[in-house]
Amino acid sequence: MPTRKRDFFDEIDDMSAGMERLFYRFFHPILPLKMLSEPTWQPLTDICETDEAFIVKMDLAGVRATDVDIRLDNDRLLISGVRPEQPAAGIKAHHQMEINYGRFERIVLLRARVSQDQISASYDNGFLTITIPKRLPYEDVTRVEILNKEG
Repeated sequence: MPTRKRDFFDEIDDMSAGMERLFYRFFHPILPLKMLSEPTWQPLTDICETDEAFIVKMDLAGVRATDVDIRLDNDRLLISGVRPEQPAAGIKAHHQMEINYGRFERIVLLRARVSQDQISASYDNGFLTITIPKRLPYEDVTRVEILNKEG
């Protein structure tokens, strides 16, 4: 498959995405306090939507499934965990380091009501896939009985 040469507009898109991530991390209501404590990184994540569900796919190579915590809090999916650093013996110097280690955290805002009791997650070949079914309209309907005090 031929590859396309990156141009000026690709660089602008990358810079815009980086600024958006920085803005989100700095101004998100939960994260400013965490930014003062320990540093975290954000795994690369794909977020897709179908008619029935949201699908979140996260690149977590080198992370054990037992080291990942997934929580659904209303319309926010919180994914956190740790990728332990595995130092190699005999290394004198690093010439390039692009892999993040340590604590990670990612918050995904869901733009629709979801069924919290039907969320599922799988981990395969370093990719975490979370499927969050959307709540059907009839799931929000509750029938209320009228108490008849007249007999």
